[in-house]
Amino acid sequence: MVTSVVVRRSGELAAALVCVILAGCSFPADYAGTRYQCEPGDECPPGFSCVAGYCESGGPPAGDGGGSGADGGDGASDAGQSDAGGADADPPACPSVSRFKDDFSSEASWVIEDGASCEIAFVVGQVRMTGTLGRCIARTASQHALDARVSIEAINPEDGLVKAGFGVSLGDVSIALLRVVGGLDLVELEDGSGQRVVDSFPFDQMEQRFWSFRPVADGILFETSPDGIDWTELGEYRPVVLPECVALELDAIGTGNPAPYAAFDNLNLLPE
Repeated sequence: MVTSVVVRRSGELAAALVCVILAGCSFPADYAGTRYQCEPGDECPPGFSCVAGYCESGGPPAGDGGGSGADGGDGASDAGQSDAGGADADPPACPSVSRFKDDFSSEASWVIEDGASCEIAFVVGQVRMTGTLGRCIARTASQHALDARVSIEAINPEDGLVKAGFGVSLGDVSIALLRVVGGLDLVELEDGSGQRVVDSFPFDQMEQRFWSFRPVADGILFETSPDGIDWTELGEYRPVVLPECVALELDAIGTGNPAPYAAFDNLNLLPE
């Protein structure tokens, strides 16, 4: 119930309105030519609504779903805010990449493309890669938002005769850190079109035991670490527009030379 309304019109109509507001009487049938001050939330006579501080004729009475402010529609405004809030509350299209962890005890989370010239196998809690020629690929079956660092332990990178790589699939193009003879290459791999070297770095198996990548402004930053805790920036791939959801990728590329397997372990996990 409204507690105060300032009535600008004197006489019987004013007295009647005061009676309604303070004593619960009914309104007279006709208020044509009258004008009363009101505040948002105040009740006006039937056929009137509170607009810009006055009970104006036309529109639904205040409190019955009509607007009670100068914008003529708090209800509409609230609905819009509710819709926006609902959109903000929607879950992301894919989970954070930080939630994906794998000790490679099973290949169930991966889609593997290999063949006679190379092989990717999950053995004794490792993902092992062998190859003579060609490229083998293992991609995560699930998609993830690249919104955090992704790391892996290169436990057996060998000497690069099997180019073992770790990176992210951006559709037809993949970006990976690849172990090669003499070092590490940051490469752009196109499906069916070979590879393009973006940058090259020396390699130290102990100091670069862990590899990682994470998003930065307009690109992806690759890093290495001796312990998975302290990271050293290696190189960036840019410019790149990241898709909302991406797949993580492991690569094995043969060089035509027989070689022992290369292996990875502990994806987004620190060894015990």
